Amino acid sequence: GEHSENIMKMVNKLGPLPKRLSVEDQDSDFSALLIVDRDKDYASPLLTPAIYAALLLEVFPKNAGVLDLEMTANRIKQQKLSILMIPDKEETQKTSKTTTPTTPPSNTKTTTIRLNSLHDEIFAENRYRHFAAASSQIRQQAKTISMELQKLNNMKLDEMHDYVNRKLPKITELKNKLVRHLNASEKVIEMLGSNFRRVQTLEEDILNNVSRKKILQDIDELLTTDGQKYN
Repeated sequence: GEHSENIMKMVNKLGPLPKRLSVEDQDSDFSALLIVDRDKDYASPLLTPAIYAALLLEVFPKNAGVLDLEMTANRIKQQKLSILMIPDKEETQKTSKTTTPTTPPSNTKTTTIRLNSLHDEIFAENRYRHFAAASSQIRQQAKTISMELQKLNNMKLDEMHDYVNRKLPKITELKNKLVRHLNASEKVIEMLGSNFRRVQTLEEDILNNVSRKKILQDIDELLTTDGQKYN
């Protein structure tokens, strides 16, 4: 940004920067200073994201570049204030029927998505797309894969043998990735869909400084109806 460049000019006027210390002599935890300013777009870091990758991170916890697709307990549910939550009917019925705590089987494995474009082509294609476009694209790809697998029914034996050996493993792997992303996008819609458009409209009105009274009313209503810790 323009202001970062001005700071750099000021630093250079003070004289040459000190030479970097060797590893043996280094007595500081810091070796560099990175200055970034947003001279054209101040508000973006504070706004609700709309791209696919960002909304996945809003809902699911991330650990070392891997997204944990735990469907029953995610970040949004954990941030809800229990005092304002209405118990889910299915969960209430399960709790009433179960008298003793049950331990999950040892072989249960949580589904994950690697946030790496080299290992997940579905994520690579959709990570920077608007969420609506990305989820629509993922659904369309899932339908295409299903139609591709139906071709097996009309194949002759020798064609089927070649198809199973060469194409089927790749298609099956792609189908598994699509299923993960499909489940993830549906959970994002479930967790964020009710207020998403409203919050974006509210943020736009705040940026444009219009309808001040309505802005304050909407903020007050969102704070009281959506019991999030970080609202």
